[in-house]
Amino acid sequence: MNDHIKSEISPYLAGGLTESRNRQIEAHAAACEKCRGALAKARAKQARVKREALKKASPDPLPNLFLARQGKDVGIERAPSKGPWAAAVIFILAGAGYWTLRHSSFFPHPLIASMPEQETASVETSSAAATNPASAPVLPSAQANAPLVSHATPPAAHPEPPKPPAVLSVQQEWQGADSGIPDTRVVVIRNQEAWAKLWTDMQDKDPLPEINFSQHVVIGVFAGEQPAGTSISFGKIRDREDDVYAPYRFIPPAAQVSTTTVPAPTHPYLLSLLPSVDKKIRLSQREASQ
Repeated sequence: MNDHIKSEISPYLAGGLTESRNRQIEAHAAACEKCRGALAKARAKQARVKREALKKASPDPLPNLFLARQGKDVGIERAPSKGPWAAAVIFILAGAGYWTLRHSSFFPHPLIASMPEQETASVETSSAAATNPASAPVLPSAQANAPLVSHATPPAAHPEPPKPPAVLSVQQEWQGADSGIPDTRVVVIRNQEAWAKLWTDMQDKDPLPEINFSQHVVIGVFAGEQPAGTSISFGKIRDREDDVYAPYRFIPPAAQVSTTTVPAPTHPYLLSLLPSVDKKIRLSQREASQ
């Protein structure tokens, strides 16, 4: 089994590798039975972890309110029905009684009963005017020309547009032409142990830089074997709603005058120090200006 591919299984499943590297791993796994088995085990473990998380997050089942209204809960016994004819007789008797009371003298006209004395007189005068137009009262000009009051609903306020994602500033960088790491990889370092192990893998002779990981996080890109003069650059690192997006690109070397000797290939790298964020950081190979 290829040790390089074994170390890249986790970032491969997490989507942290470049598209070209993904194709290389898939092509190698298709020809290597051990690597193919390791990928299958990693995928099965990832699916098992997701299933366990879904089981723990599943809410309690909601009660069946329809069955509760129907008296079908456990231990509840419904009284036997008395038949449809009894309900029909009660309904008819109730309707007849309401009609009799509604048209008796106990109930005045609904419009007149709901108005004060002054407005009742106006209603009676209007009825007389309908019978005899000559006896209709003349409204004062101020009252006749009074503007109508509008009860239209005011227009709803437009929602504010969403704010653009904030751009995280790089507080410190470490870069060089030869990282000591031959393979292509991207890293997100959130603790001192991982930071010390990466520095050891890089075989850097300088002392390990001190970082407070409660306030900072380190992201990095290792380009693998590249032509001499190749460098790496990050674009605008955006703090979005669900994640942090960090685009990067490989900058090819400038045109050089042809000589008899060909420069040896290098392994460039770039490490950047960012403010700490409790979100997934997604590194993607894109144009640095994006």
